[in-house]
Amino acid sequence: MDKNKFLGALKLYIEAAANPLTIAVGAVWFIGLIMVFALKPSPVGSDDYITMISIIGSAHIGLFFMVFFGGYKTSQNKFYLSSCCAKHLFTTIPIIVSFMICFAYDTVQALLAYVNLGNAGLSDVLVSNSVCGAIMILNAGAIGKKKLEWFFSAPYIGIIILSSAISHSGRFNNGFGLPLGVAFVIAFGAYALGITLTLLITNIWWKNGNRHSMPNKFVVSGT
Repeated sequence: MDKNKFLGALKLYIEAAANPLTIAVGAVWFIGLIMVFALKPSPVGSDDYITMISIIGSAHIGLFFMVFFGGYKTSQNKFYLSSCCAKHLFTTIPIIVSFMICFAYDTVQALLAYVNLGNAGLSDVLVSNSVCGAIMILNAGAIGKKKLEWFFSAPYIGIIILSSAISHSGRFNNGFGLPLGVAFVIAFGAYALGITLTLLITNIWWKNGNRHSMPNKFVVSGT
């Protein structure tokens, strides 16, 4: 990997994504759920416990707002597509940035879960957050990419359906009941699968060409 091209792509992506409004919305989404979980978590086995766990996982939707302009502005401006670091900009960088955001959020929530709910709560948070985080990495990797609209919309809808199903199934009122070691394996596996799948899809998209979407004045200007 060319270090200069990688760093150049990272710089371009961050500059493109740095829209104050969408970053603020995403940050509020994440921080709000962290504060709620920190101040008044529902105990394991309570009526609202599994709903709380699923909501904490679904907070990864905040990632969509934080990387929205990073995906759309780069894909709808030929300057980015013709840059010497374009391949990194469209394949690896969205995955790395979105994973770092998810990992930071997951780490804070995991620590809170362990302090407030013990091993059982930590296990449930690890599983829920990693699955939701992996789904949203696929979403982040597909944002703005022509012919990947399905991969962009499906994860967004899927994370909502998954969270709702877990909350209302009645099978997980006391949590998932998984040993902590198994939860860590699932968490690692979920993110590994999400990253690998997203990298595979974006590289296939890159190799197929015809990548440029119709310019959108709103997105390109970022106003």
